[in-house]
Amino acid sequence: MNEPQASTHETEAILFLEHVAGIAGDMFTAACINAGVVSAEEIQQIPALLGFQNSTVRITVSDLMTANMNATHVDIQWDEDAVEQLSEDHGSEDHHHITYQRIDELIRDSELSGEAKQYARQIIYLLGTSEAKVHNIDLEEVAFHEIGDIDSMLDVVMAGYCIAAISPARVYSSPVKLGRGIVEIRHGSYPIPPPASAILSEGCPVDPVPASIQHPDIELSTPTGLAILKALSP
Repeated sequence: MNEPQASTHETEAILFLEHVAGIAGDMFTAACINAGVVSAEEIQQIPALLGFQNSTVRITVSDLMTANMNATHVDIQWDEDAVEQLSEDHGSEDHHHITYQRIDELIRDSELSGEAKQYARQIIYLLGTSEAKVHNIDLEEVAFHEIGDIDSMLDVVMAGYCIAAISPARVYSSPVKLGRGIVEIRHGSYPIPPPASAILSEGCPVDPVPASIQHPDIELSTPTGLAILKALSP
């Protein structure tokens, strides 16, 4: 029998997102690494592409076992110097906020590819507009809280990098799993999905929490994860 020959026809990338237990920024990037779409080494170079110097922001990628299966975990560490570089003090004694405009500026002026910038800026725009709607303010006034930390900003940029690497011609998605119960955020206790997530999930088919997840209070899909999904327009 002759050895099968590779097809000479051009192929297009089709991305399918199966929301087994929700979606979050770090989960999206970890899945892309695990699937071989991007390498850990590529992802670890992203802080340098954003202009962070002297290892003030570091990304580690590791293997772990979850539900008896091998999985990939992405973790971000940063020094106070990185926070001071980006933050603007909004009157809080113990917390600095990072504005939408500052993050968008950082992505725009980075050394990322044009497509990666486009996706990352679209994701942060969707996050910004959801926060603006929640607080009834203009986009230019938005100063992020939960999604304003260095790790969440990197989640946005890593996702943009991964999507550009895939460059999908079509995107499909299973229904979103939002979670249930109550979540504590800096504004207080809110039902799941909290306000920004509720806005970002508008128009998305939603599935219940899987029966195997027993926690009474669990947020399965984060605002960053939902903004990634929304930017992909599945």
